[in-house]
Amino acid sequence: MRFLFFFLLFLTYSFVGFAQTNKTIEKKPTLETIEDTTQTLSRIELLQAGVLEGDVLPNGEQIRILKKDERGQVKFKQKNTVMYADSVFQYIDRNQIEAFGNIRFVEKDSMTLVGDTLYYDGYSKLARVRGNVVLQDQEKTVTTQKLNYNLKTKTAYYFEGGRVRDQTSRLTSDRGYYNTDSRVATFRGNVQAISPDQQLFADSVVYNTLTKTIFFDSEGKIINKDGTINAVKGTQINAQTGILKTAEGADVATRVENRDYIISANFIDYDNLTEKGVFKENVQLYYKKEQITIFGDEAYYDGIKSRLDAYGDALLVKPFKNDTLYISADTLIAMNDSVAAEQRFYGYRNVKIYKRDIQGICDSINYDLTDSIIYFNYDPVLWNTSNQLSGTKIRAKLQDNSIDSLIINDKAFVISSDVFGQFNQIKGRDLLAVFDSGYIKNVNVDGNGESIYFVLEEKKNEETLLKGMNYIKCSNIIMKFIADNELEEILFLQQPEGQVIPPQLITKTNSRLGNFEWRIDEKPTYNKVMQGRSIDQAANNTYKVKNVDGKRIIDGEFFGVYLSDDQTKLTYYHPKLPKRNLDNEFFLYVYPQNKKDLPEEFKLYGYVVIPFYNMNTEVYQPNQPFYYTQELPKFKIKKITTGQKKKIEIDEETGEVIPNRNPVKSWKETYEF
Repeated sequence: MRFLFFFLLFLTYSFVGFAQTNKTIEKKPTLETIEDTTQTLSRIELLQAGVLEGDVLPNGEQIRILKKDERGQVKFKQKNTVMYADSVFQYIDRNQIEAFGNIRFVEKDSMTLVGDTLYYDGYSKLARVRGNVVLQDQEKTVTTQKLNYNLKTKTAYYFEGGRVRDQTSRLTSDRGYYNTDSRVATFRGNVQAISPDQQLFADSVVYNTLTKTIFFDSEGKIINKDGTINAVKGTQINAQTGILKTAEGADVATRVENRDYIISANFIDYDNLTEKGVFKENVQLYYKKEQITIFGDEAYYDGIKSRLDAYGDALLVKPFKNDTLYISADTLIAMNDSVAAEQRFYGYRNVKIYKRDIQGICDSINYDLTDSIIYFNYDPVLWNTSNQLSGTKIRAKLQDNSIDSLIINDKAFVISSDVFGQFNQIKGRDLLAVFDSGYIKNVNVDGNGESIYFVLEEKKNEETLLKGMNYIKCSNIIMKFIADNELEEILFLQQPEGQVIPPQLITKTNSRLGNFEWRIDEKPTYNKVMQGRSIDQAANNTYKVKNVDGKRIIDGEFFGVYLSDDQTKLTYYHPKLPKRNLDNEFFLYVYPQNKKDLPEEFKLYGYVVIPFYNMNTEVYQPNQPFYYTQELPKFKIKKITTGQKKKIEIDEETGEVIPNRNPVKSWKETYEF
């Protein structure tokens, strides 16, 4: 009798529900506001319940109260979606259910959603699942505490923190959007993805699980076994092939770093499989071991050949102790053969070289870094203090940060001016010049030697007189100089011929050797070589500070972070910080070398979360340098992660961000000890 009673009660409520459904359909919006009439008007269908009770709300609305029994859970269906729960309130008029306990939401056997409670609207097809939520499909497993799933758009989204896992990686973010049809996921707010091969950090990322393409909708960073990629908004990276491409027209450079070099450019199109790439706008390549930087407007890289071709105002910068070598050209080519342990740099057309002790021009240059030799070809001219050196080919040897010797092959010619504007000259077939502390010490001419030098005499009253001009023709000539290129001794070998010309008989014609050409106007200056570039700005793109304790470990747009020498504190510094950049919430995570050192309350996290105090207007002074010091834990530190989170307001109904009229960018950086 009890079974018959519940069966009759079930039929009664089913009939009432059906009649109420027909009545409700007449009141629903017209087709103009409904995209899919069939789906929108489909009813939630009860398939199974152990206990069914009926009730009427104060407003007269019919409601079913359903509970599970020993045979199983309450079971509902709408088209291809089946829902399970321990107990359910079914609002028949609204076509809605509220479900509690062991929620399971299954769609076409391809997606499963579980949680503690469920609110589902059969018209809008929106499911709100709360408490220990897990969504799983063929690609991903999503865990969170609050998740909404829209069956119309096939989109699931969480908005109070969530975690996404697949077979090889784990991702966390403040908000996440995942389309189960397209397999495209969007993550926003403190995005961090970890896999065996790499780590990803960003504020906004779109990931296509089918094509394995990562799209950065904000600045971000990828750290892998090969190095680090600092990506700008619009950067795309294929997680399988390693193909990296940035957006056209970016005004900020993407930065790629590995063990050997750092390369950055506003536009990058790089294929990790073929190891070939194109780089455009503000190109910089920095070789770590050699401390050489190459700049260019455009560059092509071939990793198999270890070759970089830079074009358009290309520039090479090589620092030495107390000096720097600059080489500019229309084209610069860097060759780095690690197998043969050879590294060479080539420059073509409009080559200029600038160093404190030597400047020069030519049309082709070859810098052999292994032997520290620079080869100048095609009309080379070099200047050293007041000396001009030229020939068909010139070879310069560098040693101990300065020029050691010069060899000029064919048509060697050296010119130097004196206090009277006269030109001492020496020429021959080949020439060897030896330097000491940046000054010429010896000059040896081999073959067809000729020289002109002016004889000067200093009076006691420090007056200098011109006594005459010596012209010598000799096969081989040796000249020795003392400080400041002053001629000390000259030796003429193998039957010299010459004459002394008195001052009154010196003319422009007889005081010039054949093919004389004084080209001082072409002598490169620092500004000519740099062509308007600022190396401090281009190479470092950061500010310098002398008043912060410790070394700088993190470069940020808003802050530089310094670690004290004893590794007990961090200092956040900026020379002139906008006040609004303090609005975002600061965070600092400290990871130990040994997890046993963690306090009990942080062992679940794997790191210590350090709170910030007074990082606000109390320590802010307009137009003054900004300092903030944070103490570190006493244990041995493995790494730290620090940055700022954006202030974000969420619309819980839609899961969307409420627009901020004055947003400030977030940032996150990690430093390994």
